[in-house]
Amino acid sequence: MKRLIALAVTALFLSPMVSAQTDSAGEMEALRKALEQALRENITLRADLEAAKSEIDRLRGGAERPLAMMAPSAASSAAPSAVTYMVKEGDTLGSIAAQHYGTPSAYTKIFQANRRQLTDPNRIKPGQVLTLP
Repeated sequence: MKRLIALAVTALFLSPMVSAQTDSAGEMEALRKALEQALRENITLRADLEAAKSEIDRLRGGAERPLAMMAPSAASSAAPSAVTYMVKEGDTLGSIAAQHYGTPSAYTKIFQANRRQLTDPNRIKPGQVLTLP
């Protein structure tokens, strides 16, 4: 799917240069339609993802997600607030950061926000309650 999108985008942006080299205008039209279909599918998948995230939040008891995980419209209207997270067996700061911020490298944010109770980012214990900035 990603390859198809990349091909279609490349074709659209390079169409003036490539049009003289293509065998037919039908190829360009097919690529344009494929790109439009991929964009429609992307919109649908994003909506499904947001619905799933909302359902997860509901099942967790209504805990708010960090702003980085919210839809852009929700993030802009919400006031920034800290979220707490209870460490589970097998958790690392990297896995918590990946879950809440989308990247494990954001573990430093969590570590800095919890310096009072953490002396080493590699030593967290199940049951600890961490603040997620």
